[in-house]
Amino acid sequence: MSSVPTPPLPLPQKSDSTVHLMGILHQLTLTAFGAPKRQSLIFTILNDTIKLLPYERAVLFETKEDLSLLGVSGQAAIAPQTPLAHAWKKTLLHLNRPVEACRIEPLTQNIPDDLWKSATGDREDLQVLWIPLPNSNVGLWLERLPQSPWTDAEIRLLGVLAQGYALAWRRQPEPALKQWLGPRRKRLRRIGLIALIAFLSLFLLTIPLRVVAPCEIVAADPYLVTAPLTGVIESIEVQPGQEVLPGDLLFLYDPRVARQELEVALQQVGIVQSQLDRATVLALQKEGTEDELRILRERIEQERARLKLARYRVERLRVVSPVAGIVQLSNPGTWRGKPVRVGERILTIIDPSRTRLAIWLPEEDNVPELSKHEVNVFLHSTPSQAYTARISFLANATSFSPDGVPSFLAEAEWKGSPPELHLGLEGTAILYGEKVSIAYWIFRKPMARIRATLGW
Repeated sequence: MSSVPTPPLPLPQKSDSTVHLMGILHQLTLTAFGAPKRQSLIFTILNDTIKLLPYERAVLFETKEDLSLLGVSGQAAIAPQTPLAHAWKKTLLHLNRPVEACRIEPLTQNIPDDLWKSATGDREDLQVLWIPLPNSNVGLWLERLPQSPWTDAEIRLLGVLAQGYALAWRRQPEPALKQWLGPRRKRLRRIGLIALIAFLSLFLLTIPLRVVAPCEIVAADPYLVTAPLTGVIESIEVQPGQEVLPGDLLFLYDPRVARQELEVALQQVGIVQSQLDRATVLALQKEGTEDELRILRERIEQERARLKLARYRVERLRVVSPVAGIVQLSNPGTWRGKPVRVGERILTIIDPSRTRLAIWLPEEDNVPELSKHEVNVFLHSTPSQAYTARISFLANATSFSPDGVPSFLAEAEWKGSPPELHLGLEGTAILYGEKVSIAYWIFRKPMARIRATLGW
């Protein structure tokens, strides 16, 4: 390739000499030519060019057929599907002559304001320069802050460096995969044809869609014991796993506040009653008014209502079991002295003879028609024995399973007589959905992950 003479270059900075710039230019060119592979050359172009001229960020594109992102300075991995990458590509499509170096300006290249704002990250006055590598289908996007615009001398200097980069790019060998495919192309075509026929045949056979989910034996219809009053728990009188009967004491409230309220209510009733009696006597003697008597009657009714409420609170300081069963409770010691509100769950009473199956169906496995088929259950404690159940409830919103996986909670009832199983046993539930092709059965999850990754 014949060298093209370039005009003398002004110094970009007063402190740099022409000899120093030529030395850096020569060093960068030698480094590019010595790159052992194309990825090393990309790293040199993006990160070492700053030794010649300062910039904020460099982005390398390949313009062979369609614009593709090759790398970004300072980043080991690239994300070609991000909104910023798409904005860069759309901006470059507006260039009048992408094979020539130019400053990218929204007015000159007719770039829409919203696109330019997306491409520059809301820094609309960013100084952007486009430097193509001659005859290599590669271009370099360089960014600078607004206070450092690109000068003509810097553009010419980068043009000289781009020629060296282009020569180094063209001398890089093709990827090893292309070299390996060359002599084996015919045989690979036959293998590919056979594989295509086998793949297409998978669409002709159908099987039920199979889903595997974790499950646990839980109590059926547990009775929740909640706080009847707002107050402070004094003590829990039962232990986890303890069997209770109706009327057995479960827990106690701290009685001091409730009893004090009762005493105050009794005193208030007495005071208002005395005032009412005195007003009644005065009214009979025609020394009092009917309005005062009416007000005192309303007050006595109000105080009696407060007294009734205070007595109710004192009567509910002892909470007893309404049903028979086994107590399910966290550490009883943590409840001592703990304030609770009305309706807050304290403990659960269960019937161990009545069980059901709780299934945490992973979010991506909530396929149609799961509730129409039976569920096969294999417990970890007895993996050789299978149990059968049927879905009775399937939530329509996700929640976190005990393992922290977003899942749909499903409940299943045992088919036939319930087996005698201990609560808390865990296992695996196998559910079946609608019939699908074998190809869909195999590629359902990989296809979902690929689409989620690539954003298709």
